[in-house]
Amino acid sequence: IVYKATVKQTNNQQTNTYIGQTSTDFKKRLGVHKHSFVNPSVNQTSLSKHVLELKSQRIEHEISWELVDMGKSFSPVTGVCQLCIKEAFYILFKPEMAQLNSRDEIFSACRHKKSALLVKVNSKKRKSPGS
Repeated sequence: IVYKATVKQTNNQQTNTYIGQTSTDFKKRLGVHKHSFVNPSVNQTSLSKHVLELKSQRIEHEISWELVDMGKSFSPVTGVCQLCIKEAFYILFKPEMAQLNSRDEIFSACRHKKSALLVKVNSKKRKSPGS
């Protein structure tokens, strides 16, 4: 899912928008966003940084969410991640929908690739027997 968050300040009606994507269900991603709005040490996005800045200035705001697009995550057959491509498209070609996004997000590696490949990532190195 590619989604848009609109942050509207209640005092002056100023709005800012953010484009994001998730390969899990939106409810889980929304929970992570909400957690980052109250905990500055957790996975910060440009959206959560903006919300925390508004909170620090005691500016009342509302956040509305909407579905923008859908696509499949990384496929090892095609080597393409539609989610990452669509998110980059909206950031580049629809900047009014991605005011809060940083432009360097489009250059980051696909987050979905590792989980789609048949390579098991070992977090602990094992010593060979006899060493």
